[in-house]
Amino acid sequence: MEKGELHLITVGNSLISNYQKVVDDPKIKRAGMGDEIAADEFTKGITNILDRFIYIASTKKRDGYKVIFNPTGGFKAHVITSALAGFLTGCEVYYIHEEFKDIIIFLPLFYLPRGDELKVLEILSDKKPKSSKEFEELINKYTDEIDRLEHYGLVKVERDEFGKAYRIKITNKGVWAYRYLRE
Repeated sequence: MEKGELHLITVGNSLISNYQKVVDDPKIKRAGMGDEIAADEFTKGITNILDRFIYIASTKKRDGYKVIFNPTGGFKAHVITSALAGFLTGCEVYYIHEEFKDIIIFLPLFYLPRGDELKVLEILSDKKPKSSKEFEELINKYTDEIDRLEHYGLVKVERDEFGKAYRIKITNKGVWAYRYLRE
């Protein structure tokens, strides 16, 4: 057993003992191909893993789960990808370094909105929730921007019991980002 595997088991056991579900990172293996093809496939694989991690984390968070990423014990690219997915989704990222005897939690990173995302934040900066016609106009004009802003916690899209979005408002984090970037 390698050090990285032991750390992965230690973090996993700690989370399981606190009633958390643990899902292992997928592994990427080089399948006997040329270096150029292998590098290209490796890059595609890492990108796919990042996309999948972000999708799963976002979905689980929306369903009310607390999502934690553990990049300990893996190849460098896997460690970076796992940590990046955690940072981008606003999840906690745990790690154990060989010299530490305890789990450390990384501080969250912050997303800075740009372009039309700033326009959405400006519209919402009065802190009044937008619903009905105002909401429909915003969601139709700025669908992708609202998805990203919601993903990074800068706006809150409220949904009914069937998951249908009906109202949007800016979060405190969104107010801070808008004021910071406006100055």
